[in-house]
Amino acid sequence: MANASDVSGNFGTDGFGLDHTVFLQFSEGNDTGDGAQSNRIMLKAENIGIDTSRNVPQIPIPFSGTITGESTSLSIDMGIASKRISVQGIITDQYIKKNIGTTVVSVNLTAHEVAQLIHSAVDSSAFQKSQNLSRLFILYPSRVGDDFGYRAGLNENTPQDECPLVPFDYKSRALDASPAQIGTFAGPTDGQDDYRGITGVLESFGTSITPGQPFISFNLTFTQSFVFTG
Repeated sequence: MANASDVSGNFGTDGFGLDHTVFLQFSEGNDTGDGAQSNRIMLKAENIGIDTSRNVPQIPIPFSGTITGESTSLSIDMGIASKRISVQGIITDQYIKKNIGTTVVSVNLTAHEVAQLIHSAVDSSAFQKSQNLSRLFILYPSRVGDDFGYRAGLNENTPQDECPLVPFDYKSRALDASPAQIGTFAGPTDGQDDYRGITGVLESFGTSITPGQPFISFNLTFTQSFVFTG
């Protein structure tokens, strides 16, 4: 996923109401039929780093080297992994639509205002649904579906820019999945509002402001998790 540059220029999102394929969503959620706009902040990503680390405790086996001539350890795989995503890119002016209860606002914010909005979200708590950014979306081109068969109308020669976009997550395809897996491998969405995305915590957000430039460079770190808010 590295170097997934401003995918709005590489992969079409026609019909989805989106001009970017990397975006954040507030805990308040997106409204059905809203055109994929409300409570979301679009990002122009120039680099995406996805790091998945399995945590397997290692216990050295006493005297194993003495008895066999080769020391070894016992691994206890408890099904624990850390999943962290980093994104670098730029923020530009954009329309932000916020649905907060019965209040709806739609305004064109400067890049600096968008950056401030995200900083204030990182400074908030998961209990503040209108402020907290709890979901990250990364849409990528996909030829092969949940059954390891080519998606309808596609084959091995279909160019990436003609493939449908699906949201990145950590689900396995059906043939690989455990019977206990919750949910299925992502497919192309039927509308603009039902992207699954990655749930978690926006851990850090940094910006660089250059005087005279209308855009702002940013970097963020997002960790996948299920956040308990009581």
